[in-house]
Amino acid sequence: MLLTHEKLKEAIQLGKIRFEPYNEDQISINSIDVRIGFDLWEMVTTDQPFRDIYCPTEKNWKPIQTILASEVRAAMPSWALGVIPDNCPVFLLEPGKFYLATTLEKIGTIYQSDEEVQIIPRMAAKSTTGRQGLTVAICAGVGELHFHSRWALEVRVVDAGIVPIAVGTWLGQVTFEEGYNTDQIYDGPDRYQNKEEVRFLPKPIKWTDPTK
Repeated sequence: MLLTHEKLKEAIQLGKIRFEPYNEDQISINSIDVRIGFDLWEMVTTDQPFRDIYCPTEKNWKPIQTILASEVRAAMPSWALGVIPDNCPVFLLEPGKFYLATTLEKIGTIYQSDEEVQIIPRMAAKSTTGRQGLTVAICAGVGELHFHSRWALEVRVVDAGIVPIAVGTWLGQVTFEEGYNTDQIYDGPDRYQNKEEVRFLPKPIKWTDPTK
């Protein structure tokens, strides 16, 4: 069952959903909107002949720095005029490239050991984001029980133009569903979230022998 507006607010108040920093305006009819944060990495090629997905290296990822909105307006004076202030940090997203961004918010669910029903989060793009030609969660949409941190966002520009995007832009939305209880909660050193620490760059892809 999908949680709607009042149930989302209730679950936050009861500590079942973590949503920080809290902004009631971001709680929609049946989801919580999230914004793009201050971190962005671009996938790049290296001097190796292949990209190793089984033993990945951080050399495949280049941190992207922000520029000021005023610098964007130096090239296009009408850009986001009256919406984005001159001193706001902005990323420039180029078409044909793959980025990992992060949410500004820490969001997710907290395991309730005494509850029969648990809450599970799911990330998706906002419809306006998709209609503007931006992807947000290409495949990593389902969060697991007890994941409650900033999320990695898989961002691509669909069209042919460079897209300036300001930190704080409402880019995605998280829905929450009720599920049966389990003692298999999301945490530990082999996870993207380990207690309060979280990693965003990809882990090795697992392999098992297909002959067995």
